[in-house]
Amino acid sequence: MALGNPILANIVMIGALCTIGELPVGRDAFRNVVARTLPAEKLDVNLQAYDEGGRILRRCS
Repeated sequence: MALGNPILANIVMIGALCTIGELPVGRDAFRNVVARTLPAEKLDVNLQAYDEGGRILRRCS
């Protein structure tokens, strides 16, 4: 999946780390933080990046 912005790589990593339990942050908590801290138009792409991190790990395992 091409997210179109290399800065989202850190969000992909957060999603991956959350998927394997290394960061105790669920998707809902992540969504709430992003919704409070970033402009509304950035929410969807950040959630896509978070989800992509989990998908990448599932494909590799």
